[in-house]
Amino acid sequence: MKKVVRRLFPHLVSRYRQLRYRLENRPKVTYSFSGEDTLIAYIVSNSKKSIRFVDVGCVHPIFDNNTFLLYRKGHFGVNVDARTEVKRLYSLFRPRDRFVNSIVSDSTESEYADFYVNADDPHVSSISADWAVGNLQSRQNLESRHLPVATLADIFRSNWTFLGLDTDEKRNSVILVLSIDVEGQDLSVLTSNDWTAFIPDIVCIETFGTGNIEDLMQGDIYQFLSSRGYQLAALTPLTSIFALGALVQPTESK
Repeated sequence: MKKVVRRLFPHLVSRYRQLRYRLENRPKVTYSFSGEDTLIAYIVSNSKKSIRFVDVGCVHPIFDNNTFLLYRKGHFGVNVDARTEVKRLYSLFRPRDRFVNSIVSDSTESEYADFYVNADDPHVSSISADWAVGNLQSRQNLESRHLPVATLADIFRSNWTFLGLDTDEKRNSVILVLSIDVEGQDLSVLTSNDWTAFIPDIVCIETFGTGNIEDLMQGDIYQFLSSRGYQLAALTPLTSIFALGALVQPTESK
């Protein structure tokens, strides 16, 4: 039947293909700061698997958020942030998700650590006062909080069942996305994971300040992930997105 239609109505078939292409490639809505969510969606577009995510340094549940687009598509995950006040927003706008109020770091000599909140620009809040001060005149303008510290492995371990990854069969049916944006402490979060037990398929991580791709490839984050089999799948001025295996292969429009 398709062959007959193509032969009898070639112009209609051509117009249909053009329309389908434009619909499939229409401008995408992004909630991320630099379009990271649309890049992740593109990387996983050929897969029929469900998606779970762990978003460390999630800040607002919608705006400048790397996982809200995934949530809108019906997926869910765990959001981690040191600012307690955003928990209510996650309960309101993302009830399927779980929120964890904690600092994530490889430095766990103490169960608690200081976190510095910049009220004028919450996005730069950090465990580093020098980083959090941003455009404020001094560190005296920061709010200091004493918060619990967890490793990334702790976060995965305590939420593995919630994410539905507690059996090999379940894990093989899911794409696990890890997003990290913790204002200068991103490598510390990476190194706090147990990479033999908890292996995300995609790692979206802030690499702001690397300058260019050559600098990025010589940096600690790139070297760390590359040594574990990740390939650079996408790059924005603020963020690098790494993926394992076939997920890195480009897709083509049919």
